Amino acid sequence: MRKLFFFLSSIRFFMIILALLGLVSLIGVVIPQDGEIEQYTQKYGSVFAAVITTCGWNHVFSSVGFTVALALFCVNLLFCIGNRVSILTGHLIGASGAPTFPFWNIGVMGSLMLHVSLLFLVAGGIVQHYRGATLVVMLTEGEKQPAGTFGFDIMLHDFVISRDALGAVANYRSELELLDKQGKSLSRGTTKVNAPFVWKSYFFYQTMFGNLPDVIKQLSYIVTDSTDDTVYAGTLPFQKTVTLADSSLRLLCDRFEGDFVIDIQSGEVASRSREHANPAFHMVLFQNDSAIASHWIFLHYLGSQTNFGGYAITVASYDPAFYSGIQVRKKVGTGFIWTGITGVSLGLMLTFLFPFRRRTPKAPPDSTASVPENSIAT
Repeated sequence: MRKLFFFLSSIRFFMIILALLGLVSLIGVVIPQDGEIEQYTQKYGSVFAAVITTCGWNHVFSSVGFTVALALFCVNLLFCIGNRVSILTGHLIGASGAPTFPFWNIGVMGSLMLHVSLLFLVAGGIVQHYRGATLVVMLTEGEKQPAGTFGFDIMLHDFVISRDALGAVANYRSELELLDKQGKSLSRGTTKVNAPFVWKSYFFYQTMFGNLPDVIKQLSYIVTDSTDDTVYAGTLPFQKTVTLADSSLRLLCDRFEGDFVIDIQSGEVASRSREHANPAFHMVLFQNDSAIASHWIFLHYLGSQTNFGGYAITVASYDPAFYSGIQVRKKVGTGFIWTGITGVSLGLMLTFLFPFRRRTPKAPPDSTASVPENSIAT
């Protein structure tokens, strides 16, 4: 029993556990987690994809192997804690029975604090794994979406992209508002890259953004007559009509495709990708309340903007509409983790600043009994 105690609290047992945790973690880092078999088939082939899903390598951090390795790590920590407590108990009680505190025992306390704090870190990870949750929502400006099972809604009020002097994206941010199911505001804040918005135990991370393939904010147009003179110019909000100066003409852009493609047989129009590789605008020209012409106008092909009831319409530029990707994480083990980090830091400092001496018990002079090696583990 004594040998088992020393083995379970030994560095050797810890190194075995560390190797198991390292192997499982390596698999989890190399192989993308929580994917579908189609993703693995496309990347690794059908045979290896079957091996990944059969062995559970696509969710190793919730697998039985990882759980067992983590449980053994906790066992090692508990036995190490018991070891340190036994050392402290032996050293803190003097011959007269009164507690004494030798200077070097601070190192033993530091070691004990280190091991207890590691348990707090493990506990925080377990609580976060089983009680925490993660959700990703894609929002456009003015849009409101329910935040899954969290019990509130998320509204995006504004999305702003910051660019550097060369025009490259430097940062981007979203102004969010949290609403209860009755529409009452719970909180409002801004999240940007590496600076999440925090409300209670919920963290809102700015993770991505992109162009909407079929929506824009507005466009700039130029209307010319048969002599190529500009007669009207201005800004046209998407899916809203504007009156051209003092005339009876009204202009509407009722549809947008970022990467225009048309089926020759059916005549159906669609966007072949989410990129704005071939932007096209469906423009309708009204006179009074009657549509007199409608055509697709292509930003990159100026020769196609003709035959609008004697007018030619050109799209000079447009402002794309973006979606904002927000990751919502409910962190419930944060207190355990910060307590563990603080304790580990303090425990390491005490252990290295005040190292404790090894005590090897000696057999009485009149005894021939052998003394077991390492009878007090450190």
